[in-house]
Amino acid sequence: MKKTLLLFMAMFISLTACSENTEEPLPPPEPVIQEETEPVFRTFRQSDFRQITMDTSVSHEDIPVEYKVIDLSGIDFGTRHSPCQDDLSKFPSEPDEENGITQEDIDHINMVRTTDAKGSMKAWTYDGDYLYFFVDYDSWNDGGHEAVLYRCDPETLALTEIKEYSDPAAGLNYSDMAFAGGKLYLVGWVQDSDSGVLDCIDPETGEISRISDRCDQIYDTDGTRLLTLTYAWEKDELPALWELDSEGKSLTKIADIEGVNLPKFYGDGFAKMTYGSDRLSTVETPDYRLKTDLKQAELVEADERFVTLLMQDHYIGAGRQLYRYDLEKMECCVMDMGGVRPPYYGAGEYMVSVDNDLNIILPELAKVFLAASECNTEMKHYPGGLCGINRSYLYQVDIRTYILPDKLYIFN
Repeated sequence: MKKTLLLFMAMFISLTACSENTEEPLPPPEPVIQEETEPVFRTFRQSDFRQITMDTSVSHEDIPVEYKVIDLSGIDFGTRHSPCQDDLSKFPSEPDEENGITQEDIDHINMVRTTDAKGSMKAWTYDGDYLYFFVDYDSWNDGGHEAVLYRCDPETLALTEIKEYSDPAAGLNYSDMAFAGGKLYLVGWVQDSDSGVLDCIDPETGEISRISDRCDQIYDTDGTRLLTLTYAWEKDELPALWELDSEGKSLTKIADIEGVNLPKFYGDGFAKMTYGSDRLSTVETPDYRLKTDLKQAELVEADERFVTLLMQDHYIGAGRQLYRYDLEKMECCVMDMGGVRPPYYGAGEYMVSVDNDLNIILPELAKVFLAASECNTEMKHYPGGLCGINRSYLYQVDIRTYILPDKLYIFN
């Protein structure tokens, strides 16, 4: 009996296991497909924001933001001889009473003509890793007949000569430089021309290619795109804003310029200021529209979170106020800037102003911190943010005034 019972239990267990093993597996769950939603275009009005009016104060405390200062005062571009100094036809050889040229003038001319000039920084830019300097050695007329393009490692101050440009007839007189799309772009003046030109220089070889015969100023860059300006040289002409094409080969006009407002980079597009018939200011971006109650405001900056506008009396330079709209907190901070004069630059949650002094502005604290006083700072955007260089004006005795970089400020 026991054997029969054990045999029956073994058969039951075996059949149960087979039954369990023959069940079909459950099908895998259906994948959840998330539908991509188009970003919603938003419209803001002045009444949407809680306005906070602050009395701005200048603070001498430690600056509570991180930025980098690199001492460049050890850079010296040395001296070189310009080929135009050897063209004696350009120099009077004897006194000329009729034209007011004395023997003292002749002696000074000969001294300048035979003395190598110290290098003077005419244009600079920063690509996030290296500085680039266009340096002029033409002591006679600053005409760029002897010039050098340098690359500089800001950590070691080591200079690498990319290319020397030496021509007694046609000089390179560049005055501004920007880095965009892996290339260097320079604006300068050419002989026998009433306007400037835009040239592209390969940062590895120094090879120059002409982009446009009509360009007067580099307006801005975001590291990829480049905006330039042309001035009004003819009676019925307006200044104009131009954008370099994606291949870096030609300029396309964006708009004629009327008034003080110019578009600002915003992502792949632009932030623009428009005015209604009532002169009220509206900021337009690809993502949102901000309608304000401010008349004839100036656009300082606009990004995904902040919009900063400037109100001031252009005739007397008084009543200067910054309106900073926070699109996350829905607050509008109004700051009386007093003696802290423009231009102002956005640097994320803080701002930078440059006039005689270099200041860092913290809108949330309504404080202005002095970063450097009585400095001559030129600010530029680079692929990673904002930077600036202090320039030192020195004097080569009886020869020329020349410019050297003093400090590099990097704001991320």
